[in-house]
Amino acid sequence: MRVALAGAALAVLGWAAAAPGNTLAPCKPGAHMIGGGAVRTFCGQAKAFMGIHTVDYQFDSGGRCTRTGGTFRIDIGTVTLRPGAPKSYYFGIAVRAAHDGTYRNQTVRWQLPGTRGSLTRVTVKLSKGLREGSFSGFVPGGGPGSGTFFCSS
Repeated sequence: MRVALAGAALAVLGWAAAAPGNTLAPCKPGAHMIGGGAVRTFCGQAKAFMGIHTVDYQFDSGGRCTRTGGTFRIDIGTVTLRPGAPKSYYFGIAVRAAHDGTYRNQTVRWQLPGTRGSLTRVTVKLSKGLREGSFSGFVPGGGPGSGTFFCSS
């Protein structure tokens, strides 16, 4: 009985570690290959929440916020580089911004296994010393989308 329970517990832990968005598995940052395709993985505590039409998405598999050369970026998850089909979850925003404020005409990009998407004509509001923010825009050829993001402290 103990062996069966231990085996079941290990199976559940294995499933939980492999579930999208779970942070139990160690993150391996940088460029590497997955299934024959080139990817780049971002690690850290950044998270984002996005609603498109009536569907909500949560990107919490690990990500980072950076400030380089007057640009604020948030990258979460693993981005599959073109021309490969997306294999993982990814969320990203890049804003020419050195301080908190409202920035118009930005772009939000995301990937889900098998598909890519974006919001255009996006307004990004950065706050708390570029540690969190919100965004709203439009899916090309579709309706509105919006969300929030948070960087690690």
